[in-house]
Amino acid sequence: MKFHGGIKVNHLLHVLVDEIGLDKVSQKVRNPINFRIAGFYGPNMQQEGACGGDDVYDPQYLEQLIEALGGKPVQWESRTQSVGVPGLFAEEATVLRQIASTIDDAKSEGASIIVSACTLSHTALDVYQGKASRSTGLSTNIPVIHLTELLAFAFGHYNERLAQLRTRIAVIGD
Repeated sequence: MKFHGGIKVNHLLHVLVDEIGLDKVSQKVRNPINFRIAGFYGPNMQQEGACGGDDVYDPQYLEQLIEALGGKPVQWESRTQSVGVPGLFAEEATVLRQIASTIDDAKSEGASIIVSACTLSHTALDVYQGKASRSTGLSTNIPVIHLTELLAFAFGHYNERLAQLRTRIAVIGD
């Protein structure tokens, strides 16, 4: 068997913004996500063509999507930075500092929650935030969810989990 042709893989943000369109996405919203949301791209989105027509150096697709879902996007410096996932086991102390710094940046800009478009970065920001806080002394207590969870909540799925998230955001504080 031989394969002739090519295949193109697109990031979900590209599909939602460039192919489906934010107008159609916003029409499907059942639960507007009215949080101050820090959208995290991660470093892999900073490759030409990685996310359709979005600007590699100053991406805006995630902020546009957050607005279409009823959220308030937070502009913050670390949204495209690496949190060091590849070095997690070899250079844990460095990675924990990167995680803590990224979360601290989002919180200092007023974010109530971080939404990651990068699966590996989401895992690091969520799972290691407590350890990062203990390691650095920075407050890293903030909910972190993946882009697909945000979409599910906004489209009316998992309402109990969304209610828990709203409660966590209300209670978490510093």
